[in-house]
Amino acid sequence: MNLTMTKTLERARGRTVAQALLDDFDLLHPDHGLEEAAQRFADSGLPLLPVVDGDEVVGVMTPADILRGDPCARDDAPAPTVAQRMSTLIPYCRTSDSPARVRDAMATMRAPAALVVDREGALLGLVTRDGLDGYAPADSTPMRRDASEGARHARTPGRAMPERAGRLKSHAMVPRLRR
Repeated sequence: MNLTMTKTLERARGRTVAQALLDDFDLLHPDHGLEEAAQRFADSGLPLLPVVDGDEVVGVMTPADILRGDPCARDDAPAPTVAQRMSTLIPYCRTSDSPARVRDAMATMRAPAALVVDREGALLGLVTRDGLDGYAPADSTPMRRDASEGARHARTPGRAMPERAGRLKSHAMVPRLRR
């Protein structure tokens, strides 16, 4: 069965990513310390959180990223930040994608979750592997965007401060994937 047919059948059965969408969760800022990130992971219980700088999704982070680090780091070295540990390889999908395709792509990428975006790349929420349980794997290609490709590394005016990274539902601007 080809991908188009699988997508059509799942839509006919009413199965789309939108049903598993989580849209109320914490966001991380690149300048957050790892303690703040760990606390947000503990509070949310989610396996992945987006890293947002103003109106741009600049990366994602998992609890494993917090633990990853340099064991030989000096005691007087500055505390690492989210920006130093986040991944710029962003797993994402659309609300109309079939859960089976997204689940399979997440397995291929070894991603515990995927961001859900609209056609313009605006962040709508995320889906987790657990939220997509019950859907059989399907053939697919990984859906991802590397935020560092063509990205500006300088700060631009109007970016959010770390203490304002907040939650997705209360974020002043809709974060978007970098183009």
